[in-house]
Amino acid sequence: MPNESFLRRCYPNLSTSQWRKTSDETTDYNCIAWVMNDTENLWDPDYFWPTNISKELPVRTETIIELCKLYNYQLCENGDLEAGSIKIAIYADQENYFQHIARQNPNGQWTSKLGDWEDIEHELVGLSGRKGSGMSPVLPYGTVVRFLKKPR
Repeated sequence: MPNESFLRRCYPNLSTSQWRKTSDETTDYNCIAWVMNDTENLWDPDYFWPTNISKELPVRTETIIELCKLYNYQLCENGDLEAGSIKIAIYADQENYFQHIARQNPNGQWTSKLGDWEDIEHELVGLSGRKGSGMSPVLPYGTVVRFLKKPR
C-alpha cells in the first residue's frame, strides 16, 4: 500500500490541498465503478462495460459522458455543491482522453479510487496536473473537463 509521501509524490497537488484516505487498497474495482457505487466490478471496456457504449481504446471523454447518462447523469456547468444532487467530475488529458472520474460527497469534497490503490476524499485540484514523463512517478489525471449531476 502506498504511503502518504508516495501519494504526494505521485499527485503533487495533494501537497497543497486537503485530502484523507477513506479505504484500503483493492483491485476489485476502479474509479468508474466507485463513482457508480459498484465495489464488485472493474469497469473497463475489456471487462465490465455496458453493451451499447463504445469499447474503443483509449477511452474518450465523450464515451464516459454517454456511460454516465445511462445512469441518469446529465451535463452541468460546475462542481459547486448543490443540495439534492450528486455530481461527478471527469478528468481528461490534453487530447481529451479519459483519465479519471470522481464523485462529490455531501460535504462538498470529492471521493476517488486511485487505480489499484485506496479511495481518498480530496479537493478536485488534488489529482489534477500533467502526466510525468519517462520513469517519473507523477500520475496526475490531467484536468477536470466536464461535470455531470443527477438527483440524490
